[in-house]
Amino acid sequence: MNERENLFLKIYEDIENRLTQEDSYEILQISALLRKLLLDKQPLIDQVNRTYRNKILFEITENQLYQPGMPKPNFYSIQDGLDPDTSRPGKRISQIKRDVFLKPPYYCQMVKSIL
Repeated sequence: MNERENLFLKIYEDIENRLTQEDSYEILQISALLRKLLLDKQPLIDQVNRTYRNKILFEITENQLYQPGMPKPNFYSIQDGLDPDTSRPGKRISQIKRDVFLKPPYYCQMVKSIL
């Protein structure tokens, strides 16, 4: 196992451990680890996958930002609905590439002027 693979596995284990914590600081630090894996100029997941050339997909629950024919909401959040394991039963599940996964808004708040 090379150094990058070892780092990848340590980050993965660190994320798993932090997900079980109740301390919000520990959970917040997951964002820095995900950045290293997915968003850096040379994401670690790509560096490691150069050897394996696996097709990397993200499994998500498909969500609509709002229901057709209904007014757009002032606030919208997918929250746990993104993860098929925590979403409402019966929702459609998709496997998507990273750029598609990182693109949609998962939280939206529209501010209306009252003046």
